[in-house]
Amino acid sequence: VLAAWDASTEQLAVWCTTQTPWRVHESIVRALGLPESGVRVVSPDVGGGFGVRGPVYGEYVGAFDGLGIWMRTSANLFRTDLVFGAIAIVVAISVALFAAVVLLEAVSIPWYRAARRAR
Repeated sequence: VLAAWDASTEQLAVWCTTQTPWRVHESIVRALGLPESGVRVVSPDVGGGFGVRGPVYGEYVGAFDGLGIWMRTSANLFRTDLVFGAIAIVVAISVALFAAVVLLEAVSIPWYRAARRAR
C-alpha cells in the first residue's frame, strides 16, 4: 500500500493491490474521517486473483486473541506448519459458513434455486 496526500486538491491518493477498491475506500474514509471525495483509491492491474487474502491477513495483523495470536506467534517462531494449520482452520470455518448460507438460502427462498435451475 502506498499513499500520498495532495495538499492542492485536499485528497488522499492510495495505491493498493486489491480486487475491491471500494472496500478499501470505505475503510479509509471511515478510519480517517475524510469526506468520500477526499479519498482516491487506485488499484493497478496486477494480474489474476487466486483467492482472498484480506480476511486471513486482517486476522493476522490485528491478532490479540484466538487464531490471530496463534498465527502471529507461530510466524515469529518460524513454525510454518502451525501457520498453515491456522490457515486450514480459517478455510474450514469459511467453507462451513458458506455451506450454512447455501443451506439457509435453499430453505428460506426455495423459488430462487428453482428459477436458477430453469435458466
